[in-house]
Amino acid sequence: MLDWIIRNATVVDGVQGEFQADVAIEGDKIAAVLPVGASVEAAHTLDASGLVLTPGTIDIHRHADLMPVLDQPWSELPQGLTTMISGNCGFSPVPNAPDTFEAVREYALPILGRIPDWVCGKTTGQFYDEMEKRSLKINCGYLVGNGDLRRSVTGFSDAPLTAVQLDAICGKLDEALCDGAMGLSMGIMYTPECYYNTDELSRVAAVAAKHGRPVTSHIRGEGRSVVASVDEMIEIGKRSGAHIHISHMKAAGTDMWGHAVNVMLDHIDRARREGLEISFDAYPYTAGSTTLLSLFPPETLAQGTEGVLKQIADPKGRAYILSQFAVQREGWDNFIQTLGWGRVIVSGSSNKEEVGKTIQELADQTGCDPGEYALDLLAREKGCVPTVLEEMAPDDVRKILTRPDCIVISDSLYSAAGMPHPRKYGAFQRFLCQYVKEEKALTRQQAIAKMTCMPARLFGLEKRGRVLEGYYADLTLMDWDKLRDRATYTDPIQDSEGVTHVFVNGQLAFADKQATSCAAGRLLRCRA
Repeated sequence: MLDWIIRNATVVDGVQGEFQADVAIEGDKIAAVLPVGASVEAAHTLDASGLVLTPGTIDIHRHADLMPVLDQPWSELPQGLTTMISGNCGFSPVPNAPDTFEAVREYALPILGRIPDWVCGKTTGQFYDEMEKRSLKINCGYLVGNGDLRRSVTGFSDAPLTAVQLDAICGKLDEALCDGAMGLSMGIMYTPECYYNTDELSRVAAVAAKHGRPVTSHIRGEGRSVVASVDEMIEIGKRSGAHIHISHMKAAGTDMWGHAVNVMLDHIDRARREGLEISFDAYPYTAGSTTLLSLFPPETLAQGTEGVLKQIADPKGRAYILSQFAVQREGWDNFIQTLGWGRVIVSGSSNKEEVGKTIQELADQTGCDPGEYALDLLAREKGCVPTVLEEMAPDDVRKILTRPDCIVISDSLYSAAGMPHPRKYGAFQRFLCQYVKEEKALTRQQAIAKMTCMPARLFGLEKRGRVLEGYYADLTLMDWDKLRDRATYTDPIQDSEGVTHVFVNGQLAFADKQATSCAAGRLLRCRA
């Protein structure tokens, strides 16, 4: 007998169009997609009349590396997520080196949350083995972060890599990919990856290409250098032979709005015509989220968080940082110049009165220079200050997201401090509501494809991302009329509405607006 029969559903598969069907589940797979009213029996029946049935949402860009070991509810399920991939933007908990572990943990705190002590000194394979023992509500896959590969070899140093060091980085990457990492992620805007040159990045990317795994990248700059940064990734793809995937495509800064996106997309299209495998993703918000430290000039970050705090405490170091906030220069996107402190919102602080306000607002309240306020804030919070940046134009976001080749992501951060970006709770419902229900810029099928089969194809997730016989029964049911995101910048910790049921590997994981007791998720590892 079948385990489940879902009857009378409106299936939106992302490829086949919309159709009415009964969907049968046996074990962890879809046993059959049947005509409505098919004569079959199952242990459980779910009447999906009036509901839309889609493949489970796949978010390929979350910073949820530690979610299996965090004591918090899985916010992914109310959004219909059944699979997520972490280890993005060059950040991953492993590999790491014991002598730099504490510095790495401090640096990653606003992105990943606090890395547990037991992770110290672990290899990628050892970390994955531990995650396989954990209770997973949804499927979890991991990229290995290029930043942590380098930090495990050189720390935060800005010194040029030696041949031995580069070989060591490539060796650790090869080991991680053999242990099941789904690809390599770069975060070239962050330290110490910002100290890599294009030749070195191409050498590292070639290791991923050898394994047939993609290279995702938070590119070197997203403001005035954004076009050059996209071109750099295209060059890395050509030299290495790797599939290049550009993360959270955007043009940040008012002087980039309205024109840079067109140039970037043209360059990507040309590279494809020339034979390069290249793709990209984006999230449906005009504001991004990062750390306050990421706005600092790269040379000030060479000694990690502790080094920055020493510079802030030293009058000469402090004066230098403030002087750099006031200038534009080659090789660094100074967002303080292109956005201003009035677009930098504090989303985490020990002082609750600061959270949700811009640096400019807080400085004006105290009669302080905003740069000085930012440095004092960082010193008080010991370098851990998550922020939200109002950086993109709505028309640019729309142009990117509505392209047929754009995958939709959330780019959720998992810092335990302060308010998260609302995308952690509402990205996919926001995308569907704005671009399908309200603007009608996309059909339901086009939109669902961006959240399911397209990301599954990119990462080679076999038998996931479709409603087909023999595929894993990762399924989402939603009441289309009630679908809406509730999370806002001022009140972000609010689950989206409209998702009624979620199946993960054939088991009911979410119903009646809450997670069930089952933990049917699996660790997804690529095997050579």
